[in-house]
Amino acid sequence: LEKNSNEKLNLIKKTDNTTSLPSNNYILLISDNQADNIITEHYLIDFCRLDIATNANLGYKFARQNYYDIIMIDAALKEDHLAAQTINLLRTIKEYENTPIIVISNFLTPEERQTLITLKVAIVISKPFTKQDLIDYIKRLSAR
Repeated sequence: LEKNSNEKLNLIKKTDNTTSLPSNNYILLISDNQADNIITEHYLIDFCRLDIATNANLGYKFARQNYYDIIMIDAALKEDHLAAQTINLLRTIKEYENTPIIVISNFLTPEERQTLITLKVAIVISKPFTKQDLIDYIKRLSAR
């Protein structure tokens, strides 16, 4: 994972700040799983602002350019090392030292779970999850 990437932007931006939505949260999803991205977008499009970065380098770049209230990250990023490395790098940005992070996972080993706890991950969501589950997690994190 590189801190500075000159990679072509590959961002799906589906909502803007002029849209009136039930939640004021601005969420960054970092995931290279196209199916998960489509589902998450479908779940949240009418609930909050959502940006989707399709790899960890772009996620880091977008986190530097915008302020997100919550970051969601796929535990199984393929090309960019482990999600834990991405989270650790995001935690080096002062604005994200305590930002709630949601990890989306199929399966985590006990060691991976312990690493995520150490990195102050707020919630680990197991796939599959429902729209209501995801919205409830976001509401719970927003109430903190």
